[in-house]
Amino acid sequence: MGRSFFKMIFIALFSFLIAEIPAEIDSEVTRAIQGYEKLIEKFPEIEDLKYNLGNIYANTGNLDLAKKEFQRALSTDDNELKAYSLYNMGNIEFQRGNYEESMNLYREALKILPDDKDILHNYIISQKILKDSQGQE
Repeated sequence: MGRSFFKMIFIALFSFLIAEIPAEIDSEVTRAIQGYEKLIEKFPEIEDLKYNLGNIYANTGNLDLAKKEFQRALSTDDNELKAYSLYNMGNIEFQRGNYEESMNLYREALKILPDDKDILHNYIISQKILKDSQGQE
């Protein structure tokens, strides 16, 4: 058996392993989402669960469901959680190109956590992009 045979076997095995990775990740994400949904159903008063589920959705690109979960988390009495929910909603609107809406959400988050550097940074960037885009019209 020559080197080309082993090379073909290696490529076939490597391709198989790579093909399996996304399926495993999808399966894990699906199980995590289902787990969070069950926990939210059982403990609807725990807003952190909704926030965490929103993060999972955001990280998998499901921005509509992510925003919905962050909005649900806003009913919390925890100001930090509320601010970070607004911040993440601002990030979603920024990704969508809705710079004015993202800026407004960051502004609301800054009212709660005025010293947060990440929120302030994103607010300034949204503000600058919005100003630049309005200047080009």
